[in-house]
Amino acid sequence: MKRLLILILMVAVILTIGINIENVRGYEGSDNQENENTSEPKEGSFIYININDKGSTKLGLFDEDETIFLSAEKIKGYEFLSWEIDGEKFSEEKEIDLNTDKRDIKVKANYENLAKEVDELIKKADEEILNENYDKAQKYLLEVYEYDKSIIEKSKYYENLEVFLADYNSTEDNLNKFTKDNISTARDYIESIKEYENQKPEPPKIEILERKPEEIHDWFYKFLFYTEKIRRNPLMYVYFANLETENAIREEESEYLVNPEGSYWHLGKRSLIKSKIYLISQNPEYDMPVNESYILHYLDLKEVIVEEGKVIISMEKTPGYPSLSYFNTGGKPYIKSCDAVFKIKKYDDGTFKIKDYYIDNMITER
Repeated sequence: MKRLLILILMVAVILTIGINIENVRGYEGSDNQENENTSEPKEGSFIYININDKGSTKLGLFDEDETIFLSAEKIKGYEFLSWEIDGEKFSEEKEIDLNTDKRDIKVKANYENLAKEVDELIKKADEEILNENYDKAQKYLLEVYEYDKSIIEKSKYYENLEVFLADYNSTEDNLNKFTKDNISTARDYIESIKEYENQKPEPPKIEILERKPEEIHDWFYKFLFYTEKIRRNPLMYVYFANLETENAIREEESEYLVNPEGSYWHLGKRSLIKSKIYLISQNPEYDMPVNESYILHYLDLKEVIVEEGKVIISMEKTPGYPSLSYFNTGGKPYIKSCDAVFKIKKYDDGTFKIKDYYIDNMITER
């Protein structure tokens, strides 16, 4: 007699607590249950089924020398490897016939967690990046994306990958650009900002805040213009940047800012684990509000108020000039007036630094 048993392997249940009798299809337990009320139990065989060492389920009784059909079904994110019978490899086939020629047979279904494979590939890629072997890292990452997206999403590094490589559909294009020539280094950055040296504002001395309103306005405009230039322009034509590049940007800004911003809006917020390689966004300003330097440049100065720990530069629309859009991409609404607020910190050596800056009291018009 041949009996049909199909292992229904459900990830959420099976691989955490093992299977139970409800997960077996085609097995009628009522005809084969051991009778606990009988002092002399029925002779026969039990089968103990285990999935990836996650606990056993006892099935039976089965008649001696009975043939049982087992089928391992597909689990999303896992790949079936083999069956083991009593600790020895039995078959790599998903469907097997098992003979109950002895009692208490231990059956184990081995599955491989494909997400763990993805984890290992990502860690290998990260290690190669740390050693600056970018071509090897690229091969590992391309191998990752040979897996189904549903498997990649189960990786514990998925969020890192998602930002590091951006759009899943263009992953291969991004990775083909992941070469040494396309990764900006601190040395590259320092060389590239030399062309902006003549646009650098004078050091931030407290006496600047005692000048005429127009001169105060001009200094803060130059500050905004310069920091935005050195934050964005050197990275416009490369695809990736390392952590040292980010630190170099912050170091350059530290002359003016208490907490240097770096290119927080320009580089991906996550990196590939320890290697600290960032994907560079090619459209960082898309549909974002127009930045502060545009406002100070295109609107008319109304007044400057210097308070304790704060400089407020009030601006308004220039009569007769085209309106300034609120968005970088253009279109309505237009800015009628606003305040550019700079929070500052003064030091005993006669200098100051900017703690924060933002636009306040904005009035727009359609």
